[in-house]
Amino acid sequence: MKIETWRGVEGTTFFQHGEWSAPEVLYDNELLNGTLLEDYMWEGYKYECEEMGKTPSETEYDKLPTEWFANRLDDYMFGLFGE
Repeated sequence: MKIETWRGVEGTTFFQHGEWSAPEVLYDNELLNGTLLEDYMWEGYKYECEEMGKTPSETEYDKLPTEWFANRLDDYMFGLFGE
């Protein structure tokens, strides 16, 4: 199933292939493993919470604004692809 964007981030396309396959995110002409991308974002969120002395919350994470994810997507791409 194709969903227009991943977490509302413009320039992305989200693909869900079923419960037994990893979702994919198309961004900057690269097809990314959606599970690894979410793991990266979650770890970044946890780090930010710890820096502020907060306990990470999945509910709060899921309510983060699109801008939060958009700002970190290029960091993920840079770290993953070294470009």
